[in-house]
Amino acid sequence: MHYLIAGAVAVALLLCLGPALASDRFAPAILFNADVVMDNAYNQQLLRGVQTYAERKESDYEYRASADLTTYRRHLEALARAGRDPILTPGPHTREIVEAVAGRYPDITFITIDYTLDLPNVRSIMFRENEAAFLAGILAAMRSETGRLGFIGGMDLPAIRSFADGFIAGARSAKPDIEFERRFLSDTSPRPFDDREAGHAAASQLLAGGSDIIFAAAGASGDGALAAINQAGALAVGVDSNQNGLYPGTVLTSVMKNLDRAVYVALVSERWGLWRSPVKHLGMAQGGVSLAMDRNNASLIDDTMRQAIDQARKDILAERLVLEGDRSRKRVQAIERPARLTVALTDREQWPYIVDPASTQGNDQPGLIIDALNIASQQLDITFDYDRQPLLRGAYSLLRNKADALLVRSISADLKKNGVYPMKGMAEDPDRAIMNWDLAVYRRKDSPTGKDYRLTPIAVPLATRIADELSREGVELYANDDLDSRLAMLMRERVNSLVADPLHADYLISQSPEMSGRLEKTADSIGEEASYLLFNRTFYNRYPEFCEQLWNRLSEVRESVELWDRADRYFTAPQP
Repeated sequence: MHYLIAGAVAVALLLCLGPALASDRFAPAILFNADVVMDNAYNQQLLRGVQTYAERKESDYEYRASADLTTYRRHLEALARAGRDPILTPGPHTREIVEAVAGRYPDITFITIDYTLDLPNVRSIMFRENEAAFLAGILAAMRSETGRLGFIGGMDLPAIRSFADGFIAGARSAKPDIEFERRFLSDTSPRPFDDREAGHAAASQLLAGGSDIIFAAAGASGDGALAAINQAGALAVGVDSNQNGLYPGTVLTSVMKNLDRAVYVALVSERWGLWRSPVKHLGMAQGGVSLAMDRNNASLIDDTMRQAIDQARKDILAERLVLEGDRSRKRVQAIERPARLTVALTDREQWPYIVDPASTQGNDQPGLIIDALNIASQQLDITFDYDRQPLLRGAYSLLRNKADALLVRSISADLKKNGVYPMKGMAEDPDRAIMNWDLAVYRRKDSPTGKDYRLTPIAVPLATRIADELSREGVELYANDDLDSRLAMLMRERVNSLVADPLHADYLISQSPEMSGRLEKTADSIGEEASYLLFNRTFYNRYPEFCEQLWNRLSEVRESVELWDRADRYFTAPQP
C-alpha cells in the first residue's frame, strides 16, 4: 500500500486506514539483449553487479539473454509473470519492448540502463561516458606517432556517441590538428556487439588507414578489435571494464563505466526505498565512469601524460572545463570561492541521514547527508567545518552570520526568512536538495478510526511543510525534531497519530518489542520533504556562483554511486 497524498486532507483520510502492507520479496532479475554475456565488458560487468548483490544479501536472482527480439520479449514477459522485481533491462535497442511490457506490469519496477522511459515504475541509470573518454583522448593524442586515431562503435547509439565525442574532444584539447576515423559495426554486421570477426576486420581497416591508436566501444566485438591491434603492434583503448590486462602493453587505458557498482547500488537503493530520482546520471563526480591505470599500462604513460589527465579531471570536477559534443572549452573566469565553509548541523540523530552527534569526520557512520557533504567537499577541494547545535540555535547562527550555511531537513516559512536556498521559479528547487525523504503516518493498533482529525492530536517533525499545512488547518500539533519523543507520545496516547520519515521510524520501532507490538504504519508515503543547505545572505552575496555550484554538485552527489555505495553499511552493520 503506497500513498502519494500531501497535506491535511491526506492525514484526515489516513487516520481511517488499516496498516500499510509491504512485500518482503525482493527477487531481482536481469535480461540481456545480446547472446553473449561473458564479453569481458558491458554485459559481464552488469551481471557481476547483480551477483555481488545476491552474494552479499543472500538473495536469489535470475538472468536471461537473447539478441532475438521475439525471444527477448518472451523472456521479459516470463520474468514479470514470475514476480521478478526489480527487472534490469540494459541496452537501448530493445526499449520499445521494455516500454510495452513495463506498461502492463505497473507493480513491478524496471531498471533501464543507458536509456530512459517515462513510466512511473521505471528507474533509469545513465552515464556521462564522455568525461572518462575525454581523458583517454588526451592520452591517445599525446602518445600517437601518426597523428591519426580510430574509433569503433557497435551501433550509432547515444551512449556510443558519447564515448566517441569525449574521445575526440580530449584528443583535440591536447593536439588540435589530430585526425580521426570512426566505424560502426552495425553497418556491416547484424550482431554489432557480439561479432568478434567484424571487430577484427574494422580494426584492420583503421590500421591500414594510418590510425595507430584505436578506441573500441563495441562489447564482445571489441575483443576481435583488440586482437587485431595487438597483432599489428599498435595501441588500443578498452571500454566498460578494465581491459588493460587482456593485452598488457597494447591497451593504453580503458574507459570504464563502473556498471557493476552502479547495478549493485541501484539494487540496494531499490531494496531500501532510497531511490530519490527516477533517473541517475553518473559521471566522474558520481563515481560512474573512470580511467583504468594499473601495472599493465604503466610503461605506456609518462609523467607528463599523467599530469595532463590529472589536471583535466580536476578541471571537469570543478566545472572549469565544459564538454560540448566533440569539443571542450575552458570557463573564461574562474568561480570565486572561499577556502573554508562553516556548516551548522542539528545536534540530534536522524538515522540514517545524521547518525553520530559527536563526530562528523573520520567516523565510519556519520550519516548519509554528512557523507554527501564530505564527498562534495573533496570534489570541489574546499574544507567544511561542522558545528552541531539545536535547529533553532542554528537558524539564529545563520541569521547572525555565525555560520555560513545551515543544513535543514525541510524549509519552513521561518527558515526562508533567515537564509538563501536553491530556487526554481518562486519556490524551492527539490532537484537541488541534498536529500529527498518520505513522510509516513503511524498510529497505535488499538486507536479509534473515523475521528475528526481536527480533534486528533498529531505529532509532526519540527519546521516541515506538513507541520505548516496542518497548523493552517487548525489541527492540534505536537511539533518537535526528536523522533524518540514523538514515538513516546504516541505510545502514551498523548497523540493518536504520528508523521515521520519511515526509514528512521521503522528502525526505532523494530528495535523495541513494545513498540513493534503496539504501533503500525498506516501509509508508507504521504509525500516528500527535502533537505537543503541554506546559506546566510552575506555569504551568498559574496559567493553567488559558488553557492549555485555547490547546490548543483550536492544534487549530483545525491545520485552518485560513491554515496549509495556507502549507504549499505547503515542497513547491514550494527545500528546506533
